[in-house]
Amino acid sequence: MQPAVIQQSSRHQHRPAMDFVRQVVARVAHLSTALTVARERRALMQLDDRMLKDIGIGRSEAYREASKPFGDVSNRRLTLY
Repeated sequence: MQPAVIQQSSRHQHRPAMDFVRQVVARVAHLSTALTVARERRALMQLDDRMLKDIGIGRSEAYREASKPFGDVSNRRLTLY
């Protein structure tokens, strides 16, 4: 019986380390997504009015999207990656 208690105890000691790793991975993924979105927003501003019309948005919508601060990423985008 005692060895099982030791094994359970050692499993619980590794849990905080795994939680830390998960947090680091989640933050790196968030940063990666934020960088991707920032790059997409810069590219959006490079499109001319005809190209914007092709994707169904106007210049004011493109400007509004491109003006959002870095890291302003929707939760939907974060779950896609």
